[in-house]
Amino acid sequence: MSDVNDFVNFVESLDTSDMSDMLATRIIPSFLQAVHRHEISSFTDSALKYWYVDMASAGIKGSTSKRYIGSLHNLYKEWREKHPEADDLSAAFKEISSAIAPDDNSNNLKRIADNYNKVASLAKFTSRLKGERFIANNVFQFLFYNPRISMSELVNLKFTDPVADSHHLKDIVASMRKMPQAKYVFPFQQGKRREAAIIRDLVKAIHTEARSCGMDFGTNFSRDSIKSLWIHSALQLDIPVPEILAMVNQLPDDFRFLSVFPPAQLTEDEEADLICRVADHVNSKSLRWFVMRLRSGVEPDDIKEKLVEQKNPHLSTIKFFYPLRETKKIEKKKVITVQTPYLPGILFFRLAADKVASLMSGIGDLAWCYRTSANPASPYSAISQKEMKAFQRCIGSFTSDIEIELVSSMPQLNIGDEVMIEDGGMLTGQQATIQKIRSVDGTITYSLRLSDTAFIRWKEITLPASHLTKLSD
Repeated sequence: MSDVNDFVNFVESLDTSDMSDMLATRIIPSFLQAVHRHEISSFTDSALKYWYVDMASAGIKGSTSKRYIGSLHNLYKEWREKHPEADDLSAAFKEISSAIAPDDNSNNLKRIADNYNKVASLAKFTSRLKGERFIANNVFQFLFYNPRISMSELVNLKFTDPVADSHHLKDIVASMRKMPQAKYVFPFQQGKRREAAIIRDLVKAIHTEARSCGMDFGTNFSRDSIKSLWIHSALQLDIPVPEILAMVNQLPDDFRFLSVFPPAQLTEDEEADLICRVADHVNSKSLRWFVMRLRSGVEPDDIKEKLVEQKNPHLSTIKFFYPLRETKKIEKKKVITVQTPYLPGILFFRLAADKVASLMSGIGDLAWCYRTSANPASPYSAISQKEMKAFQRCIGSFTSDIEIELVSSMPQLNIGDEVMIEDGGMLTGQQATIQKIRSVDGTITYSLRLSDTAFIRWKEITLPASHLTKLSD
């Protein structure tokens, strides 16, 4: 395996006056840009594939890409004469060149890019819509956020079916509960109409909704049209191509050039992370949980007072979470109970992702917010709803956006019954009163009152029956 920097240094040392204008001003800069963009360190077939993908994504014709790769191959041969110990990539050059189709899809890719720039406007219109347009708008967004789901799977999606751990997807499902249906997330008279007819009419409806936001798909609109928008977004985020391939199952024709890579193998959590990254990139106005580290001696109240003093515009929408627990200590020979933070100096806050930068700017040197990497220009690191739910369940302290879901095959419980929670966590031994019972498609949800101010929702999904015990009368 060769160090790509050796080849880069060789190319940069060449006298450009001895080269053709195309080689000096187009081919070499194009290759070097791909090396730096994808942080390529080893000169392997992967380096050539990423270069080709970048060229194809930019709308460069297949015939031109072949010419570029052939010219770089000649330079590579010169370099290897001076570095015979380096791996021979001649076969890789030829393989990639033969895989390139001569088709020119630059116009289609430009149209995809133009349509992608209008995707965010769909979410802005949702709250203003009603009836069929409301459904079509949500369907389009759901298909975009989750590139893996097929039209058939979407039509048959039920409220009881699992959804990827994405707050964007779950917000859509939650909003559909306002519609008069109890079983399917998106109501299309399932059971009364054939699936093929439902899908045909649905494709027309979401195409019409897309056009209302200024999108232009021409006459060939399909599920792949929306999938292409997701791929375009993923490429903009520099998500590795193998991971993109793992998410889309079958490539749309306009992105067939990505097939020079094999698909990666991803876990469910990795898939959910990719869904969230693309969704957040398109719609950064949704509320997320973030973490700030308080400077030494700074308390959460100091942060709140600072925002009040500034009349900070985010004060009305931000939610803070600084969980405390009771501990006992001896003071003057007496045992007293005090409240201490679970994570001293760590303050969680929930805010729209596009507002975090201005919030932290206003806070100044009182705290700093964690980012996705050590690079100060990298995005702020958001906590997934799944992770926040697990943390809050562990400590037994909940915010209003968290819904705790547990399974029980318990006998019928009634409103007003006193129960004891036996979940094995911080809530073990806590007594509660059943406040409300709701049944949807065979799933029973119990709303429990823990005290006058604390509530928890208990849902039959994954855990055993021993979590709730009815107290004797």
